[in-house]
Amino acid sequence: MDFWRLLSPAAADGTLLIGHHNPWVGGAAFFLAVVGASVLVPAVNRYRGHQHRYVWLLGGALTMGLGFWGMHFASMLAYHLPVIHGYDRTHSLLSMVPVIVACGLCIFLCSFNRSPPYHVVLAALVLGVGIAGTHFWGMEAMRLPVAMHYKPGLFFVSLLAAFVLPLGALLSVHWLRKKVSHHSNALPLVATLAVGLSVCAFHILAMSATYFVVTDPSVLVTTHPVPRGLMAAIVLVAILVVLLLIGLLLDRRWVDLSQSLARSEQRFTRMAQNSGVAIFTYNQNGVVYANPALSTILGYDKKEIETLPLAEVLGQDCADFALGAINGKPVEGENFQSQFEVTTKSGHVRWIYLSISVERKCQALIGLASSFDITSQKLAESNYRKLAYKDSLTRLANRAMFIDRVEHHLALLNRRGGNITSCILLIDLDKFKVTNDTLGHAHGDQLLQAVGERLLACSRSSDTVARLGGDEFVILAEGADDIYDIQAIAEKIIEEFKTPLNIGVQQVQVEISMGALPIVPKAYNSSDDILRDADIAMYRAKKVNGSYWVIFNEELDASARRMRQLQIELKQTIEQGSLQFFYQPIIDIAEQRVVGFESLARWQRETGEWVSPAEFIPLAERSGSVSDIGLWALKRAAQQVAQWSARFNRRDIYISINIAAVSFGDERFYQLLDDMFAQYDLAPGQIRIELTERILMENADMVLPKLEKLLQMGCNLMLDDFGTGYSSLSYLHRLPINTVKIDRSFIENLNQDQQAPAIVKSIVGLAENLNMSVISEGVETPQQSAQLLDLGCQVVQGFLYSKPMPPEAAEAYYEQYNSTGNIVSDDSLAANMM
Repeated sequence: MDFWRLLSPAAADGTLLIGHHNPWVGGAAFFLAVVGASVLVPAVNRYRGHQHRYVWLLGGALTMGLGFWGMHFASMLAYHLPVIHGYDRTHSLLSMVPVIVACGLCIFLCSFNRSPPYHVVLAALVLGVGIAGTHFWGMEAMRLPVAMHYKPGLFFVSLLAAFVLPLGALLSVHWLRKKVSHHSNALPLVATLAVGLSVCAFHILAMSATYFVVTDPSVLVTTHPVPRGLMAAIVLVAILVVLLLIGLLLDRRWVDLSQSLARSEQRFTRMAQNSGVAIFTYNQNGVVYANPALSTILGYDKKEIETLPLAEVLGQDCADFALGAINGKPVEGENFQSQFEVTTKSGHVRWIYLSISVERKCQALIGLASSFDITSQKLAESNYRKLAYKDSLTRLANRAMFIDRVEHHLALLNRRGGNITSCILLIDLDKFKVTNDTLGHAHGDQLLQAVGERLLACSRSSDTVARLGGDEFVILAEGADDIYDIQAIAEKIIEEFKTPLNIGVQQVQVEISMGALPIVPKAYNSSDDILRDADIAMYRAKKVNGSYWVIFNEELDASARRMRQLQIELKQTIEQGSLQFFYQPIIDIAEQRVVGFESLARWQRETGEWVSPAEFIPLAERSGSVSDIGLWALKRAAQQVAQWSARFNRRDIYISINIAAVSFGDERFYQLLDDMFAQYDLAPGQIRIELTERILMENADMVLPKLEKLLQMGCNLMLDDFGTGYSSLSYLHRLPINTVKIDRSFIENLNQDQQAPAIVKSIVGLAENLNMSVISEGVETPQQSAQLLDLGCQVVQGFLYSKPMPPEAAEAYYEQYNSTGNIVSDDSLAANMM
């Protein structure tokens, strides 16, 4: 084998032959080079970190080397000469040894972490020697009928390229490794292309340095067969290289997945170790793994947790729950959740929330549990419940807690039966609003607190004392044996409140009204019924001045049943518009004529019973329907006065209506009033509104704009029952009142009380000075009528002249007396009233 075929073409003796490459086969050769080069980076990585590193070194060397060897011989097959030639099998096979060894050394030298540049240079030199050795040894395996020579210049250039080209490729890979991530796809791609191109470039240079000399023209042919053995060998090598590459890629994928799984496990372990949530696994024998959070919660160290029985670590209840999750027939992945009270190693009680899922491992079920401390949450819930059942001001039980206690007590009584075993005492502070307004809200709150403390002081520890709201308190006194016990408890409370309460630097005398209700087994089914009847007794007590208590009895029960029935019927009557309105004439006794009427609501039940306004008006106020009565009164009055104005051609006649405080603040009332004036074309003053002193005096500053609004709509304003209940003289000049109605109490005493005439005269004089008219109510005798005329009051109303009448009778009354101009008093009616 002659390796020194260096001869200049000019010195050759014979005809020179130059071959050419088939581009398609040359492309296949380039593919083999690239495939072989693609193994470099994965093989380096596997050799560097894999436990079977030498297997990967050998596999990488074989795959790379065979790829480059296959590229060389595929290129030789692509190289066409016009002579028949063949290949020596022994030399052809042995020619792969240099490149395989060189590739193994290259992988070894490149596998060092942060390989220094001289390692890269050495690897490039080794790889260049291997590639060149394989190439020129393979060229010597050719069997030709012509002489083969190398151009000296290009020969040495190709040898230099065998080193320089791989060096450039490996240096680019070395530089890129420092710039990109270890897992980046850029690194293997650059290594594959750079090394593969360098090998192909060397082959092209080496073949450019090769030429052939023909001395016998008879050996030239136009076609020649491709050596089948070499072709089969190259195909086999290509298949082997591809399979090795596929195996390498699959292993790389497997390693990547393994590394990813390992990283996930590491992240999970770090998270578990640093998490505040306790994470642990367990089986029948106890805890298998636990993170530090479980030790933090329970106080046991890791060794104790993993060696002690589950019941000792978690407590019996929690352990039974955990073992039950894996001892039954759970579905894998099924989740179990609960809360448990556990005792720590130090003996402290804590609450934990436990969540368990089940996993099967080696035919056995294991529990995957997470738990966290909810002690703070439980304490917060406990405090919330206390706040939910405590009155924030007095710290007594609130309505919710009291209702709960009563419902529980009712259930207990109904099960046991027997005689009276308890009672309810409903307590209300008399005139608390006045006291609160006088002392101020801060002192009012202190007063409520002091009342609560005093009620606690005079109650037993078994009693429940609660504040229902506002100034209303209640006591559930359990264990009262008979009616005398109830009386003793009530009298004791009344006696205690005879002593003034100390509020700041002041002493405040508090009067209370109390309703006592014995709770008889099976008599009540709900707390609402109990409070309703206690409330009835309490309101009966309020009718007595001073502190007083009333016990609920059959008489009050009958009265309460009647009130409830009346309330139902009254609501239906108002909704249907069936309430009647009667009219009482208002008389100018000086001019002997009817000037107007007062509208008064009247109610006749379907049974025929007439219900007194003194009975049904308070019912309407308590049910909230009194404002609807005011709306009906206004509507009927507007219709009636419009009808009378049209019939008698008089627009000076008026009807006055009484409205409650709630109607005074009802926007529906003002809208209806505006509609009525517009619909019936009423003259100003034909609708007059009667207001009580209480409505006007409770908040004069807020009332004043509403009064002005009523005046602008066309109403006149009357102050009803003047002189009773409030000291209103100081406010009277500020209010736009048109008429003052003197209360009947002054009229009744005109003959008996020497001061009454003087009071009436003073009121008349005050009204005249304020440019107001005066009407006297409740005139029942001719003497009262005459006296009032002498005192300067000429407009009156009362039973002396007429009782309230239905609309038809009132119309006839007006027609009769205004046509004659002579109003005669109804002496018989007056006599009956007296």
